[in-house]
Amino acid sequence: MFQYRGFLVRQTPKTPLQFVCLVGPAKEIVQWTHADSIEIDRGGIQRELTQARWKQIRKFFTAKDENVIPSSVIIAFDPEVQSVQSLADLKEDQKAYCLEHLDDKGLVRISFGKGVLESSYTIDGQHRLKGMSELDFDVDVPVSLFVSAPALERAFQFITINNKANKVPTDNIKACIANFDAIEADLKSRLTTASIRVGQFASTIDVFNENKDSPFYKCVDWVNNRSKDALRIVAPQAIENSVKVLEKTFRDYPDQDDDTVVDIMFTIWTTIKKQYGITLASIDQFKNLFKKPTIQAITEHIANSIEQRVVNTSEQIDISNSTFIEEVTKGYIAKIPEEFWKAEWALKGLDTQAGRKIILKDIANIKKSFNLSQGASGAEWRNNLELYREDGSEED
Repeated sequence: MFQYRGFLVRQTPKTPLQFVCLVGPAKEIVQWTHADSIEIDRGGIQRELTQARWKQIRKFFTAKDENVIPSSVIIAFDPEVQSVQSLADLKEDQKAYCLEHLDDKGLVRISFGKGVLESSYTIDGQHRLKGMSELDFDVDVPVSLFVSAPALERAFQFITINNKANKVPTDNIKACIANFDAIEADLKSRLTTASIRVGQFASTIDVFNENKDSPFYKCVDWVNNRSKDALRIVAPQAIENSVKVLEKTFRDYPDQDDDTVVDIMFTIWTTIKKQYGITLASIDQFKNLFKKPTIQAITEHIANSIEQRVVNTSEQIDISNSTFIEEVTKGYIAKIPEEFWKAEWALKGLDTQAGRKIILKDIANIKKSFNLSQGASGAEWRNNLELYREDGSEED
């Protein structure tokens, strides 16, 4: 049986709606509520759970001990969840709740069992709730629980909340920083470690260089990489251009946002590094792999491969699912010898569209040499590769 103390609120004198403001552990709350099952573009009121979003919430809490989210998750019982007068009349599997008034100031105790699950809907905050529940430690969540709200009311609340929600304008962020110069460094650190991008104060490059989960952690070649063990191997433009490609490829997909794109980029390149056992200590041995044109070419190719998988299947695919991204990436990078990434390419001037095509063409030729025969041996995979032909030009 679930039981919480809270305050019963009737916001206006004439509204029939009442909600209880309560606090409970996220791991417990997910046991008795779920999102409405139909997407808003099909006439429903809640969007599907997106892995990248709830993982971003989890990452936010693990990035810094000080990070908290004080805003409430909004949940509603359908009217089929009945009110019973006495706690003694309440059963665990019953679609019912008991509301006990503890004083004349609105303090109440609400009790219910797991029987409410199928009729208890998360109107707003499903990703927050899921992310918090996936942490290794307990996190308390403030909840506004409507004790009875029909589908129409839930739809109205969802649309109202999401229509009013806006990102903080960049100008407001700048004004905040201007007024509090002393907090700039600390604020930037908090934002980047939580993978939150806010203009110049926590750029895409900051996130990829300073977030410990980033495949390019401490490896970006730019002035803000001040780590004592910085390697400065990855060009900032390689990250920026690759992220732009992902944004362009997936911008029309439902429920995709900045978090999804960053998560896809993280997953692609973390998977590639794991494939070859690349660590911070060994990354400089794979110079070809982390060249600017290579990063851009591979990212774009995998993005296109993901889109083709979506187009050429009858199954539903969630592109924010890291397992799916890993599968596509592993399939592409498999059987490419690590020597291909280590042995310096003779061909220069690759930082062009034509150069990136050559990289992808040679990768395709290597794959064919392994997949269409009994398997290449020795240096056979290097035969007919353009990248190992001298042309005397210099790379941009």
